[in-house]
Amino acid sequence: MSFYGFSQNKVGKKADIPEGPHFQALVFGTRDEVVGSYGPPDPPGDTHYTVPNVDVYVFKTQDELQSFITAAIGEKASFVFYQVQGLGKSKVQISLDV
Repeated sequence: MSFYGFSQNKVGKKADIPEGPHFQALVFGTRDEVVGSYGPPDPPGDTHYTVPNVDVYVFKTQDELQSFITAAIGEKASFVFYQVQGLGKSKVQISLDV
């Protein structure tokens, strides 16, 4: 499955996710992995595996999301989408009592 028209929306690192309100789409699929032989006692040649994969796409507007959904349906992709109000924040708090 390829969504080349939406490559700018694909999340590759955490910094690609907006902190404020946005929409996200998760596309479920598989990818191929190849593991080369390390030599004896491994069998000669490469070993090929198909592994599960989830791609994350982010959209700042509902119109962008709608375009993506139309493309995903056309590709018969397995996907979900949702609205995010903002990224969660975390902090560490230590309390000592004597």
